[in-house]
Amino acid sequence: MTDAAHDDPGGWVERRPEQRGTAAGAAGPLVIAGLLALIWVGYVAPIAHFDVDVFLRAGAAVADGRDPYPPPGTPEVYSGFAFVYPYLVSLPFVPLSALPGASELFIALSVVALLAACRLAGAGRWTFALVLTASCTITGLQMGTLNALLFCGLVALWRLRDVPVAAGVLTAVLVYSKLFLVPVALWLALTRRPRATVVALVTLAALFGVGEIYSPVAAHTYADMLSVLAREEAPDGLSLTGLLMNVGLGLGAATWGARAAAGLLLAGCLWRARGRSRAGGDGLLFAGVVAAALVASPIVWSHYLLLLVAPLLAITRGGPGHPAAPGDPDLPLALFTGGSWLLVTPHLSTPIDLLVAAVVLGPLVALPLVRTARRRREGRPADPDQAAEPGHVAGSGHVAEPAVAAPAVAVPESPVPGLAASEPVAAPRMAMTALRAVLVAALVGGVGAVCWIAARARGEDARVVGAYGALVGTLALLAWAVGASRDRGAAQPGPAGPLGPVSPRRRRVRWPVPMPATGALRTRTGRVHPQ
Repeated sequence: MTDAAHDDPGGWVERRPEQRGTAAGAAGPLVIAGLLALIWVGYVAPIAHFDVDVFLRAGAAVADGRDPYPPPGTPEVYSGFAFVYPYLVSLPFVPLSALPGASELFIALSVVALLAACRLAGAGRWTFALVLTASCTITGLQMGTLNALLFCGLVALWRLRDVPVAAGVLTAVLVYSKLFLVPVALWLALTRRPRATVVALVTLAALFGVGEIYSPVAAHTYADMLSVLAREEAPDGLSLTGLLMNVGLGLGAATWGARAAAGLLLAGCLWRARGRSRAGGDGLLFAGVVAAALVASPIVWSHYLLLLVAPLLAITRGGPGHPAAPGDPDLPLALFTGGSWLLVTPHLSTPIDLLVAAVVLGPLVALPLVRTARRRREGRPADPDQAAEPGHVAGSGHVAEPAVAAPAVAVPESPVPGLAASEPVAAPRMAMTALRAVLVAALVGGVGAVCWIAARARGEDARVVGAYGALVGTLALLAWAVGASRDRGAAQPGPAGPLGPVSPRRRRVRWPVPMPATGALRTRTGRVHPQ
């Protein structure tokens, strides 16, 4: 199999392996260029890039020796046009603010960061197309946010997690840039990476210390600004804090309720990671800390959801020493991309824009679904990489011995197409799965109805729909991560899990007791005399 075919599993069209690499290599860049042009012309160019404009004004203010922050205690703090980030975040925008077309240049850098993240994750062009066309990605490009860079940083952290200095410094930069990512630093400790944890804490303390020295705003004043910002913006966003405020709770109760929910999610992931190998535990806890960060954050906008793609790629693509999850690696991302458009559409989307988006997204999202269904129907692996030719272990770069074909066993035909008669256990399993899905759907719908009724009594029913949808989507991704990161394959001797070595259960060994010979002499206690 060629490198292009392995890099782009499934290709742009489903063809024979020897044709797939050529077709993907020729059509891939053209399709990506077309998507970029469509997104730029239809969504990004017609809108003012508010977030990056804020960063550029802050960079220009720092370059001129002025205060980049708004006056504390004024409505300008929550106007949406004020710089409310830690002071050192403005420094990279000091040289950028002096360049012509700085906003467009930053957006171009964001696109490059998206591509770099996909390449770091070992993904191909189809994955990049799905990431690029997600609604949260497009919204982030429209506003010129930091989320594309943060997404790239999270993927890079996953790749460098076993390099202590690089992982620690990168974690500190991520947390300092977006304070709600504090649980990411906790991930290093939970996965027993003490050196990286120490480096992260020391670097983070240095960043805050230098910022406190040079910032014109004291730390307590900056904290008050964030509290005011949360009170004013949380109800309009997609955070759990805003959802609880819209159903009647105050800011304090809603904030601590969201933090408690995030803590429970992280504790659940930690409990499920017990006894798993390091490969499974790392991915599950990585998804857990990113999800917990979003659940606990008082302010969540739709473009924040792009960060959830980082653990999704980490689990589906694996990495050095960490096997990828089974199945088509693009299937979970395709569901995420489609669901992002159902949750929220990009800013100022017209009916024509939505129609064009549906025409473009249809094939992108449908192909992984069709490919998975067809491979299951044909009895082939759902992951195209698993169908590598003999002698090649997909995704590992190693050569293995060809598998010995198992003897063919005659299976009686079944009246149901695609279901063998020797699989009667499949029907009860499908019934239980369907029942479980119905119960989950009823629970989700019931809780959503209660939240909507409570918010409607206060006239805030329109605000809770998006926030509840974002919460359900985050929980669904976390539930998928629990199953996808489950250990598979033959057990290796002495695996080391994220919480320490995993010891297999000991079994009592019953040694064979020699039977005495017939007529052997015995003592009064019944013991046999040695012969």
